[in-house]
Amino acid sequence: MVLLSWIASQRIRNELTEFVPLAEWLPLLQQLSQDETAPKYVTHLVYLTKSEDAKQVEDAIIHSIFKKRPKRADVYYLVHVTTPDESYARRYHVTHVLPNELVRIDFHLGFRVDQALNCMYRQVVADLVKNHEVDILSRYESLREQEMTGDFQFVIPNKTVPYQYLLRGWQRTALRFHGWLKWLGSCASSPKAWNTPPTATSTPPFPLRATTSLGAWAGPSTGCWWSCGSSVVRPRPTW
Repeated sequence: MVLLSWIASQRIRNELTEFVPLAEWLPLLQQLSQDETAPKYVTHLVYLTKSEDAKQVEDAIIHSIFKKRPKRADVYYLVHVTTPDESYARRYHVTHVLPNELVRIDFHLGFRVDQALNCMYRQVVADLVKNHEVDILSRYESLREQEMTGDFQFVIPNKTVPYQYLLRGWQRTALRFHGWLKWLGSCASSPKAWNTPPTATSTPPFPLRATTSLGAWAGPSTGCWWSCGSSVVRPRPTW
């Protein structure tokens, strides 16, 4: 029952998440990173992404970086966690999307592995520094001379469904169950799983889109709940 509820809630949330081509935003991201007229938000900005495709990114992440108060950083990171079939799998893959400016890290962690993501992330960054693939020293000259590390900020999206009344009863139950597991720290998207200092962690609300009718989640005749309707209402976030 727990496993089925978890799978159901994950599929619902994935269907409600909107992705955009990352390549379309790379030039602007590079310009923002190098724009000295914009106040620096942090040296290293880390986002947790659900996109399994390295060429895609959540629209909410793009909105978070560029809209209202732009988040200028020297290096951006996209961290993705998957659970392969191997129970004790523990490996990672690094993709340098923009050298020295945008790094994607894919963790492949078995369900029996202790997902101490903060420790594993720092170990990966240490390996990148050792191989001269990324520079984590402070960009302020006075601090850089003392070889002091720049600051890190972790953004763990708190994805919400603002119009849950449009979903069916069991779908709302599955989403509430997912939120309960996150509160227990049982998934990678939980702040507890990262165990980062509160001052270096933010969990902004990322509103997901909502279906236009209660029947939008049902298939034509089979009633397959994963056949999401093409008609959606996607309210623009006001945050």
